[in-house]
Amino acid sequence: MENIKFIQTTDPTVIEQLRLDYLNHLPLSQEYYLEILIKDSNLYIIFIDNTQAGYFVLSPDNVLLEYYIFPEWINQMDEIFGFILKEVGIKKALCKTFDSDLLFCCLAFHKKTSTIGFMFRDFKAKSSNVTPSGINVRRAEMNDEDQIIAVNEEVFDHDEEVGQYIRAQQIFLFEKANSLVGFGIFSPVFQGRKEYDIGMLITPPFRHQGYGTFIINYLVNYCRQNGWIPNAGCAVENIASRKCLEKAGFVTHHRLLEFLF
Repeated sequence: MENIKFIQTTDPTVIEQLRLDYLNHLPLSQEYYLEILIKDSNLYIIFIDNTQAGYFVLSPDNVLLEYYIFPEWINQMDEIFGFILKEVGIKKALCKTFDSDLLFCCLAFHKKTSTIGFMFRDFKAKSSNVTPSGINVRRAEMNDEDQIIAVNEEVFDHDEEVGQYIRAQQIFLFEKANSLVGFGIFSPVFQGRKEYDIGMLITPPFRHQGYGTFIINYLVNYCRQNGWIPNAGCAVENIASRKCLEKAGFVTHHRLLEFLF
């Protein structure tokens, strides 16, 4: 395609408004897992005839995470996409199934696709869920940090994250008879917006007893009381998390797809 170029920027504020336009363009909220990846990724502004036409985001290992074209260029979005794939040498992309523009482009060029995650955006409370007795709920404090790290199983990628969540007051501890049943976490998906991602962990002695459902419902209600919209997601192989979220009342209509080019 003639007269197209892209310029990398290390300043996220340069595309802050562009990303807001993209997020407002989506019918559902951003996936928190992708937002975490984007924080450490490379940002590129797309220019056509020296005029901004959109942007795209690449992870450090060259995975396409986001692609947005201005409405006036939408009829050429697949052509622009193909040009970017070729020029940058992109071999992989992650795509939300409700991101119709990126999905359209990926389907046009992909060699292989697979589902890597489930995204939960709808919640319908179930009256059949029972509240366990004897549960004490409190905010985690800094002296709880070691205890949380000790039971963590990939909820936090790094031990340092535990302290960050505690300081932000975004961890609830659930205890019974002085034993840790589990913890629940919540975090804004994108600063300044109402969508919050929630997650939880149950310690081994208390699993398969309904405590996970209780914690998810607690977090959902907490978000709603604060005027927030609760979201959740899990890897496709995490069957236990999916079952827990669905038992609590979450419904998944969308997937996170991996495309290979």
